[in-house]
Amino acid sequence: MKRAEIIKNNRGIALKYFLNFLWKTALAISVVITIISAFSNFNGIKTAPSKYGIIALIISIIVSLILVIHKFTSSLMIDDKELILSDEVVKIANTLYNQKKYLEVVRFGSTISRYLWLNGFNKERIIVGKLVEDASSKEGRKKEQISSLIDDIGWTYHIIGNSEKAKKNINNGIALAEGNDMFYLAAKGHRHLLGIEKKRGNRNLIVTHLKKAKILTEKIIDSSKKDEMLASLILSEAKYFYEEERYLDAEERALESKEIFKDDIDRIVKVFSILGNIYLKQGHEQKAKDQYNQGYKLAKNVRKDEYANNGICLAKIALNNNDFKRALEYLEEAKEIYLALDRTSEVNEINNLINSTKT
Repeated sequence: MKRAEIIKNNRGIALKYFLNFLWKTALAISVVITIISAFSNFNGIKTAPSKYGIIALIISIIVSLILVIHKFTSSLMIDDKELILSDEVVKIANTLYNQKKYLEVVRFGSTISRYLWLNGFNKERIIVGKLVEDASSKEGRKKEQISSLIDDIGWTYHIIGNSEKAKKNINNGIALAEGNDMFYLAAKGHRHLLGIEKKRGNRNLIVTHLKKAKILTEKIIDSSKKDEMLASLILSEAKYFYEEERYLDAEERALESKEIFKDDIDRIVKVFSILGNIYLKQGHEQKAKDQYNQGYKLAKNVRKDEYANNGICLAKIALNNNDFKRALEYLEEAKEIYLALDRTSEVNEINNLINSTKT
């Protein structure tokens, strides 16, 4: 709809509201006057009816205008509340793609990817990622195409529970990355694959992907990218050692990763729950709780999944100490987050823990 048509339409709606309010207000005033006149002679009105009629009309008009303004501002406020930013992002990406503005799709989608990830808009990230991947292919933008395959589509599919689609896209991304000497992205792909295999319990494949990722990392020229990948792989090693019950080695790697990530708030929040788990297995409940609390506070406005994860860990400690009320508060909060993130396995775990508070 054109701007002139929108303005004309809004004027018609405003006039309709105004006339409706004017009639109701005038009727209300006449009813009040009738009631008052039943208990009073109302000589003023009798001696100057036109004067008081004009006053009543002016009051009716003013009240009606106020009601119209209130009606429109209330509608605007409701519209604002109903605006879902993640949906708007998808609409923008789809619009640009349908208009065949492929380079704009690449630029927009690549820029918004991190926002969608950190805020847990996983399904939207996959949708936009697919558009970016195809648009990048058309434009010959290999870096963005590979990043979409490995991160936006691949890893995000794993997060929502579809590991087969995740592996397919990640492997496609790795093949493109290695063929174009993009070693950082290739290493990241193997890091994601070891994360998938870790969840499946495939220890041999975990070691295989970790070795490949390390070899590729050594080939990264950009020192900051290389350090970031090394720190992430060190953290992956910490998780592996934790699963192998090598807690001292796990602690050493986790602390090393924490030191490297000390100035990177987006990534350091991943370390606290891991360190907490390691300390808890070593029998150091207070040290574990302190790590969970740090992660819980720091991740609140950074990463919803890590915020919820630390909340669950704190709930487990509360349950161990028979503090069922506090445990339930953490669990309900985490459940709301994971439901929004469409993380079924975590929601099931939380439901089991909630049920344990009732026994």
